[in-house]
Amino acid sequence: MITKSKIFSSKLLVIIMELILIRIPYFDTQRIVHKTYMYASVLCVVFLFLLTIVNGYITKQFIWICAFFGMMFLSTFRESGLLYEYMRDNFSSLGACLLFYLWLNNNPKVLFKAVSVLQVFVYINLLTIIMFPHGLYSTPNYDANWFLGYKNIQIRTILPIVGISIISSYYKYNRCNFNVILLILCSLLTFILNGSSTSIVGFAIFLLLFIIYKNRKLPKIFSLKNGIIVTILFFVLIVILKAQYLFDFFIEDILHKNLTFTGRTIIWERVLRLISQKLMLGYGYLTSDHYVHLLKSPFFTHPHNYILYVMMNGGLVLTAILLIGYGFANKTLKATRDSIYSKTILFVLFSFLIMGLTEAITGTILLYPVLIMAMEADKILKGESKKIQIKRRMKIK
Repeated sequence: MITKSKIFSSKLLVIIMELILIRIPYFDTQRIVHKTYMYASVLCVVFLFLLTIVNGYITKQFIWICAFFGMMFLSTFRESGLLYEYMRDNFSSLGACLLFYLWLNNNPKVLFKAVSVLQVFVYINLLTIIMFPHGLYSTPNYDANWFLGYKNIQIRTILPIVGISIISSYYKYNRCNFNVILLILCSLLTFILNGSSTSIVGFAIFLLLFIIYKNRKLPKIFSLKNGIIVTILFFVLIVILKAQYLFDFFIEDILHKNLTFTGRTIIWERVLRLISQKLMLGYGYLTSDHYVHLLKSPFFTHPHNYILYVMMNGGLVLTAILLIGYGFANKTLKATRDSIYSKTILFVLFSFLIMGLTEAITGTILLYPVLIMAMEADKILKGESKKIQIKRRMKIK
């Protein structure tokens, strides 16, 4: 008989679900493999959902997961009707959220032991970049695609893997071990070789914050709440008021983009007009082809802004649910702010918020699982080994 303890103690089970749920963009080009992954991810979601209900883990975090993905589902059902496409492209992230939620509450040690399998994706991707410098495969819009997809989207998988790997290493060894240092160096090399300026800036911000503050107390100003406030402020200044000339040095000399953000200002204007027509519930989930049709350009496959993307998916209602989730995460991170785990999670989320100013962060399976980790950061602290807890107390004394 399979007991609850056996399920949550099974590293193999977590590895299998990770391999199913963390979908690889290259596999999307293989029709049979892609469909197999999609149906397997649906089975994982059903299994994890039933496991949650049967064991009575009905907390505000679980309710938030249901509300966020459920609202997007309802908006899709009501507006676009693309339910198959919604399930195909979002159930992996939903399943990963449930996986992280359950194991953080039951056996975080097993979850972190299983993370090593995700690191392999980073090395395979780097190998494909070295072997195929001009791209592993082509899509209608891009040639620079490798194992983890187009050059600009690779950080959306790599950054969370690096963050989770750092947490796993500190959880087991109270330091960054050789494997994590190698992973960081290979990730940095990846972004240099694929030529993604957005990725280089996002990863550099994460690394800089981590190196400076991993052994220091965070200034009080460094909070997820303040990060959201600054993001919204920049959103208003750049996207709505078009005051990007105030940041011309950063845009032109650091990001190497012009003041139109490579044509993004045109997209933002069109998206804002569309959102104003369906402000409360948005348009539901849309594919790249539907964005091309709505935005009237073969090059506009998404809104190129995280807030606009969320509002297109579910309007003000989904945006409010998302902000509530960040509020939950902020509360837990604030209470555990001196923990290396909370710092690492915070720096990952900071980087995503910064990149989200000019990217919609589409296809980011691990973003919301990281947000769940932020909400459950106290569980990581409770689960760490007694040996490491003693070392931490001695260091404090």
